[in-house]
Amino acid sequence: MEQGIWLKGLNSKEGCNGMRFRTLILAILLIITFFITSAHFATFVLGRLSSNGNPNPKNFVKKDQ
Repeated sequence: MEQGIWLKGLNSKEGCNGMRFRTLILAILLIITFFITSAHFATFVLGRLSSNGNPNPKNFVKKDQ
């Protein structure tokens, strides 16, 4: 069965020292962290913009309605 490029080295006959797997997990965690922090910061910026620059916008501005 054909494997994707990400998992090709994990089951190779020469063995896997685990470094590829650890790097893959680290990359996935960093990408997830990036998207979560980006979404949080974007919500903060949009709340501030929609409240005319108020550094502490009201909660109804920050929440989904």
